[in-house]
Amino acid sequence: MATETIREDTPERFTPAQLLALIARLARQMPDYDRVAVGIPGIVHNDVVYALPASRSRAFKRFQLGARLSELLGARVRVTNDAAMHGLAAIRGDGVEMVITLGTGLGTALFIDGVLSAHYQTLPEQDEPFSPYGNVARKKIGRKRWQVRVCGLFDQLRGITNYDRLYVGGGNAKLLRGAMPSRVTLIDSAAGILGGYRLWEWGDVP
Repeated sequence: MATETIREDTPERFTPAQLLALIARLARQMPDYDRVAVGIPGIVHNDVVYALPASRSRAFKRFQLGARLSELLGARVRVTNDAAMHGLAAIRGDGVEMVITLGTGLGTALFIDGVLSAHYQTLPEQDEPFSPYGNVARKKIGRKRWQVRVCGLFDQLRGITNYDRLYVGGGNAKLLRGAMPSRVTLIDSAAGILGGYRLWEWGDVP
């Protein structure tokens, strides 16, 4: 790591312009760089954002975040879903591998032989049925009941995807206690940093 982690809260609602300004502020606090990797909790393809539920704004549809940031920062930029970025730090690239991130909402990424497939993003500002695994639900029902619910999700996802391995990350992964099922591995939230590095080794960004 070249610097300590830098954090900045995002507003409940924000526009593409506000997101660009926020990232620019963070970038000014960084040492010299020539590449930028961005992981966001939304639907992304070829560095273009198609949906960003956390923003509560439809203005992100087809927003060319990668190109705009490259112009703004004067560096090469790649953008992907944050769960996919976590996954890049963990996956083996063999078989069906799934990544979920537990945080404000629930993010997912599905890799088949190392190739990113479709994913599902829940709405962070809503509870059931949209985000029963997010912060609101966890605080509402308590950590123990929330963990039971999350472990039930492991089984549901296994039935849906027939995954070989499931990786669980995000800020709330550290709240899970006890032994995990044999196919489930907890990954540190810092995995996104390594995933951002590996994003540049990944070939074409999905």
